[in-house]
Amino acid sequence: MGVHGLWEILSPASEVSVPLTTLRGQTVAVDLSAWIMEFTGVAAPPGKHYLMNRSLFYRTTSLLGMGVKLVFVLDGRAPDIKEAALLDRQEAQTGSTASVNLDRPGLKVANSQCVEMLRCLGVPCIQSPGEAEAMCAYLNKAGLVNGCFTEDGDFFLYGGKTLYKNIQKNGKTYMADKYTDVSIDNKLGLGQNDLLALGLLLGCDYDKEGVRGVGTKKGLDLVKHFKDKGLDALDRLKGWAANKTLDELEQRLATPVKANSHCTLCSHLGKSTSHTRLGCTVCETDTGCQPGSKLCPCQACLNKLIEHENKLELTIRRKALDMKPAFPNMKIVQEFTMGTRTCMVTSSALELSNVHFENLIKCLNSTLRWDRAEALKNIVPFLIQYEMHRNGNEGKMFSPTRIVGKCKDNHTSCLEVEWDKTDVNTWAGESHATGVKVKVTRELLTLRYPALVEKYEEDQVKRPPKGSRKGKITAEIPGQTTLHQFFAIKKKKLDFSS
Repeated sequence: MGVHGLWEILSPASEVSVPLTTLRGQTVAVDLSAWIMEFTGVAAPPGKHYLMNRSLFYRTTSLLGMGVKLVFVLDGRAPDIKEAALLDRQEAQTGSTASVNLDRPGLKVANSQCVEMLRCLGVPCIQSPGEAEAMCAYLNKAGLVNGCFTEDGDFFLYGGKTLYKNIQKNGKTYMADKYTDVSIDNKLGLGQNDLLALGLLLGCDYDKEGVRGVGTKKGLDLVKHFKDKGLDALDRLKGWAANKTLDELEQRLATPVKANSHCTLCSHLGKSTSHTRLGCTVCETDTGCQPGSKLCPCQACLNKLIEHENKLELTIRRKALDMKPAFPNMKIVQEFTMGTRTCMVTSSALELSNVHFENLIKCLNSTLRWDRAEALKNIVPFLIQYEMHRNGNEGKMFSPTRIVGKCKDNHTSCLEVEWDKTDVNTWAGESHATGVKVKVTRELLTLRYPALVEKYEEDQVKRPPKGSRKGKITAEIPGQTTLHQFFAIKKKKLDFSS
């Protein structure tokens, strides 16, 4: 998926295993088809909808409960130039070599089931006119979202800025590898046009072959060669076919030049014995030589220098210009540079809405076969955490009644809190009406309910220290035998009797 070998190239610029709790308060786009592929192993999962919906529910509610705002992006019609890649995927997954439908009806069915659940959770879903990663990149570049969850490196070729991939769970904490365009530029010296040039050279979803014989090393070396010369890599590739200078260099190097004898001391034209006696005109000496002072200006040496400086580009260019269709394929360039210009989305379309509880319970029953009790068991703890990240108390379904005690949740300082449903909560039933215990981070509870935390801390100060005896005498009463004296007397009596 994406540019061949891209993640191998970008790995030195990644930040590995970033806790997703660091995204609290941020809005992150999700490439839905990437999650479907991850959950089921295929883009359009026949018979795997239960696994897909279950994984989607738990991951989505966990992230929302952390205070991460999600925006799901759906794939639209695939670009015409992606037909070959879709054919390959279809054959690998099903063995079928039949023509593919670029409208992706199988993916639409999977998307529709996911969207039903997501909208019940109040999560916005955006339809992309084309590739989902193109829309994600547009939203990120426009500042409408802070990043994107996707496994597709094409996100950066479309101009995206921050990507999270390889989501994993460490205990109860979600982690992901983070990539940013700033880190890629600072550590690798690669910008959007450089990555696009690599996509053309190495191959991508829109050209599975790339240039024959060009792998990640040669591709990177060529891009670095352009940058050392102060050239834009993409512009250079686009101008290869009409570049007369490169044509002349190729013609010059193809013309045989007789290589005359060169001095073994200074490498200039002539023999070392002659230079010792008569000197070297290039070294500007009357006798002997000055090794390494100047390059030899003869035609053979100049050709060697030109070949050394330009061999990589000339070799790859020769292979590329023999390709059909003509290299570079401008349809690919246009897709990456213009594919998001028609995406018009406003910030209001990305806002979270209220959870639709009854519809959600019905959805979980139809997709996961959960009865009402099982659905409430999963919804209520999520909702309490989710509401903690919303400002104000108006319309909230649960309110805290008391703090039970301190606890740890995945090495984070938390407080276990009892919650009762509010008057506006008509769906939780008697089983979740009072005394619902949920762990909340001390920091978040202090932010939302400072008075409750303050009262708990005051009560803790008033309580006797842990392990103290009930009714323990802390001061001596005149004339009263202390426990120490009592046991000393008793011990003497026992010794006397023995």
